[in-house]
Amino acid sequence: MNGEFLIGTPVPTERANIVHRGRKLQYLTIAWNSLECVIALVAGFLAGSIALVGFGFDSAIGLPAASRLFGDCGGIAMKEREKRLSDERAR
Repeated sequence: MNGEFLIGTPVPTERANIVHRGRKLQYLTIAWNSLECVIALVAGFLAGSIALVGFGFDSAIGLPAASRLFGDCGGIAMKEREKRLSDERAR
């Protein structure tokens, strides 16, 4: 081999499936972080535990990050859709 990578670019249908799976994982991540945040904050305040409250705030910080990734995933899908439409118009 001459140093080339053997990893190919996924075909459009494969890529759409990957993006769809990524979106489902992001929904799960956002739901999990939300639940974790609420439970940890309530338990922390009731128990007077600064560690649990800190863990709850840490989970809350993860929510915007997960939302940002979700937006990026949607942006990729949107760009692909626009490209496909422009290719169809060009025909």
